[in-house]
Amino acid sequence: MSQRKEEFLHEEITYKIVGIGMKIHRELGPGFLETQIALILRDFAD
Repeated sequence: MSQRKEEFLHEEITYKIVGIGMKIHRELGPGFLETQIALILRDFAD
């Protein structure tokens, strides 16, 4: 069985966005609406 690395169109920014999402989840927990997440993302991205 061979392992295949999936490549994303914008791999670097995708990695950063997923990382920020994981950080939000670790620090604040689950259960936020998309509108709340959008506001939180702005704070975490700074």
